[in-house]
Amino acid sequence: MNAEMKKIGFSNHWKLFGRFFQPLETFLETFPIIGNFMSVFSNHQPSLISYGLTGWKLCLGLVVVCSGVVFANIPQPSCVLYGQVRSGQGWPMEEGRIQVTMCEGGTDEVTFVSDITYIDAGVNFVMALPLDDGRGIPYDEESVIKGEAFSVTISQYGLELGVIETNLPVVGGPGDVVQMNVTAGEDTDGDGIPDYWELEFVENSGGAYTNISQITREGDFDGDGVNNYMEYLSGTLPYLDYDFFYVEDMSQRSGRVGVTFFSEKGFSYYPEACDGLGTSSQQWSRCEFSETSTGAFQSEPAVGGYDFRTLYLHMTNATKIIRMVVD
Repeated sequence: MNAEMKKIGFSNHWKLFGRFFQPLETFLETFPIIGNFMSVFSNHQPSLISYGLTGWKLCLGLVVVCSGVVFANIPQPSCVLYGQVRSGQGWPMEEGRIQVTMCEGGTDEVTFVSDITYIDAGVNFVMALPLDDGRGIPYDEESVIKGEAFSVTISQYGLELGVIETNLPVVGGPGDVVQMNVTAGEDTDGDGIPDYWELEFVENSGGAYTNISQITREGDFDGDGVNNYMEYLSGTLPYLDYDFFYVEDMSQRSGRVGVTFFSEKGFSYYPEACDGLGTSSQQWSRCEFSETSTGAFQSEPAVGGYDFRTLYLHMTNATKIIRMVVD
């Protein structure tokens, strides 16, 4: 705004203020928009429109009413939820819907829905929650505020599957991008493993188990060295001693180290390395890798497709311990 515009703006405000001390007729001539409104109003209440103080009481009342207008809150950057929804079998879901419902109470529930579909490694849904600053009147009836509690439900083919676990019970802050992993189904014995997965285990136990309460997280029914919970997390079968996640082969190829393993569909895989085991400074860190012997290196996990995969790592002169992580 230049100096001339500021001068004009100030003079208009002073002009309006000065008219409070002049006859109503002069005021209406100076400000025709307000004058038109007053003329219409005077058709219904002629006794209120007069010269001098009576007319100014009405004008002052109009100004006071306008100054009492309440404005809506200022919108905040959305909080984005993303993550992976797993089925009752423990596999990443490829279709369905995830719904987040705010725990506000009352009759008008605020809900947000996202389709479940493959997006990236370890991600099959993304949902943006529009945030309000929470200081007064919400700018939109569908907005939420930081720290607000919510519930999560999963549905597929029109049927609600329920939720066993979630790692985020409240809304994050403005601009937050938060991972929220969810397992759909039921867990009546409370061991963190879906009933569906355990029921299939019972059916294939050869009569060793008769109900799901006999299955524990630490148990290793098939004796392959991997407990039941880890088999559930890695997508392998707990009743087959040859079905567990392990590295099939490690070899040097084209100046890189190739790590070969069998991948389950939809699961994410990435390598980690440390300088040595059993040392006080032992610390695992994620390694870059390529999915071909000559391709560009990446840091994002590889996605399994129920096939054998080989990931190629940098060769270094230092001794490194390498392990594969499945998620």
